[in-house]
Amino acid sequence: MKSIHTRIKDLRIKKGYSQEYLGGRIGITQKAYSNLEAGNCKIPWARIVELSRILEVDIMYLAKDNIDKKVESIKDTGLSSIENEASMFTLMQQMIESLRAEINLLKKQNAQLLDLLSEKKSQTDRQTDRQTIKISTYNMPILIAS
Repeated sequence: MKSIHTRIKDLRIKKGYSQEYLGGRIGITQKAYSNLEAGNCKIPWARIVELSRILEVDIMYLAKDNIDKKVESIKDTGLSSIENEASMFTLMQQMIESLRAEINLLKKQNAQLLDLLSEKKSQTDRQTDRQTIKISTYNMPILIAS
């Protein structure tokens, strides 16, 4: 089974992105990004969400290995079923918070796009108004006083 690090690397290569580019997109250096792909560090949920958005894949595709490992580690702890359920609940809460962060980011981007479209429409409307004024000026009948 592929690890999250391998999935990220494969997707980056498939998209034609450099480590430097993708690192810059998520706010880290190329070296830090290289360590991320090499599996030398843990990837926070927020960063997994961000990478899934940039790489245009379902977050569950990237996080599957991490989720499976966490579930197995919870099961292997020898905790009571109530403690296991509490740990699973915590894991689900983390996932929900990450998804909420992604939703908020998408809402913000959507608002920015709507603002840009509105601005573009206003510019187009002003240009159309100017053209209408020019056309109507040329079509005005000339009154000659006699």
